[in-house]
Amino acid sequence: MLSIASRPMLSKALKEKDTQIKALQDDLDRKDKALAEGYEEKATGDLGGSKEKMISATDRLSPHELINEVKANALSKICKERGIDERIDFR
Repeated sequence: MLSIASRPMLSKALKEKDTQIKALQDDLDRKDKALAEGYEEKATGDLGGSKEKMISATDRLSPHELINEVKANALSKICKERGIDERIDFR
């Protein structure tokens, strides 16, 4: 059984521990909130899409294909206007 003299000391120690626990819990809550905000910022890319989404090979190649198609069409048009056979190899 606890003596009457030790009760105030025990009560004071418990209050100190409760204060420490509350401070640690507040710190943990603050860090959780900061992590959640950081994740939200990283979750969306510059264009609003997910950064973690992998770009397929066809999507990566499509701009190059479009550029090559435009070049081929332009060359074909120029050759036709000038009366040159477009199968000629320009070096």
